[in-house]
Amino acid sequence: MGWVTFIENDEEDLGPQGSRRDVAPPEKVEQFIGVGEDLSKPQKRETWRLIHEFQDVFRKEPGWVQDAIHTIKTPPGAIVREKWRPIPHHLLEAVRKEVSSMLRLGVVRPSRSPWRSPLVPMRKPDGSLRLCIDYRRLNVLAVFNASPMPQVYELIERIGEAQYISTLDLAKGYWQIPVALAHRPKTAFGTPWGLYEFVRMPFGLHEAAATFQRLMDRLLAPHAGYAAAYIDDIIIYSPTWAHHKQALRTILSELRQASLTANPQKCTLAKRETKYLGFLVGRGTIRPLADKVEMVRNFPATQNCRQLRSFLGLTNYYRRFVPYFAELTAPLMAALKGRRNGPVKWTEEMEQSFGKLKQALCEDVIMHVPNFRKTFILQTDASETAVGAVLTQEEEGIERPIVYASRKLSAAERRYATIEQECLAIRWAVDHFRYYLMSREFKLVTDHASLRWLSTAKTDNARITRWALALQPYKFQIVFRPGKSNTVTDFLSRCDSKNSSERMEHGAEKPANAPGELGRRKNPGAAKGPTYLPQSRKS
Repeated sequence: MGWVTFIENDEEDLGPQGSRRDVAPPEKVEQFIGVGEDLSKPQKRETWRLIHEFQDVFRKEPGWVQDAIHTIKTPPGAIVREKWRPIPHHLLEAVRKEVSSMLRLGVVRPSRSPWRSPLVPMRKPDGSLRLCIDYRRLNVLAVFNASPMPQVYELIERIGEAQYISTLDLAKGYWQIPVALAHRPKTAFGTPWGLYEFVRMPFGLHEAAATFQRLMDRLLAPHAGYAAAYIDDIIIYSPTWAHHKQALRTILSELRQASLTANPQKCTLAKRETKYLGFLVGRGTIRPLADKVEMVRNFPATQNCRQLRSFLGLTNYYRRFVPYFAELTAPLMAALKGRRNGPVKWTEEMEQSFGKLKQALCEDVIMHVPNFRKTFILQTDASETAVGAVLTQEEEGIERPIVYASRKLSAAERRYATIEQECLAIRWAVDHFRYYLMSREFKLVTDHASLRWLSTAKTDNARITRWALALQPYKFQIVFRPGKSNTVTDFLSRCDSKNSSERMEHGAEKPANAPGELGRRKNPGAAKGPTYLPQSRKS
């Protein structure tokens, strides 16, 4: 059966069959879907049978959701009608083909709307064309209903020790939700061939992501123990094959019932490790994606504010892998302070920070997912310019890092006494990691001997007393660990020390398996000697 162009009159809706009617026959999806290489032959056969059973779900064409609709509420009488922006001549044919494809799929329809937003064609990384609509003025008018979005790291950590992981990428996800009939004229955009408006939810609208997330939250709520979604990216995770097979069937049935489709070229089933939201997850570990690491490695020294912001944005997404992120980025952030555009005056300090930040992310850093049945170990540290922390758990006698965190000290905090800065590091770190630490006992490791009595000692220092009281809701055991055996974040504090940097570069006093030696101010009661980062890298 060939393709059929949808023809719709102004008074009618496409209806629930809009995406199922007169479409191309199912392709052999097995040539597209990635199936776990570690599966046994019987497991692979069961997976292929499941794929064939749900061929109507595994389609590149977007579905048509039955029970969700996108609305665009604007003030009465308001209207957006922007000037027509000419399309570059060399892109005209590609734009025409894309508009024709959207017409065939029922994504857009011809319009007589008084509204008009400009069309902006953009090239994708693979060279294909994406038609973007500049909805900025419409977004200013539209009423925005805030809706909570999932936290990426919370989703990643849910996977835990799962042995089987599947990911489903919904086919052109936004296009699977219809726009309310009365609100479609607001989405109108101009082309050389006339005015069109969206029948399905377009990209670029402020509330589009929230609309889609609400749909997925409602769909997956009964299956929260083994499935989650970030907008149109679904992940299914299970401890056993029997459980995973049933979980896959359940979620695919939910998608079928909702008339949602998943792009087979972007789905992976029953993997031990898989890519999800910019990370490689599985086997109880989390790593940055190799291609993102290469982007960091090959990023050139920036010449202007825009490029520098782009680099900082890329590295910030992986900041939990870098134990001294705030310290390293401080000179780069300072160069952007109070500036939006223009050239960047590159200094030696910025060059050092740039290089160290790239080096830290390009090493094979591995973080571990938290096990909430085990005890957490929180280690903190402070320097003259920053505080840092690492949350770990012990496994087979080795402390495995779960997440690093750091922040710069304010001008006032830099004038604190040493013990106050160390106490501030504890107070800040406990609050920062409260998601992990609240309502459970944990170990608090410090190399500052005076802080062993933080929870019981009396002091005339009002600031420390206030912080100690703020820690009362938490149950923890303070463990003193001398510097020579402290696996913590002293490495964070070394970055601003020129002498320390020189020692690190020349390798003086550097143990074979340590990143560097103790190069920060000495705390009273802290033993001298090298410090070590946790076992965060392959060795």
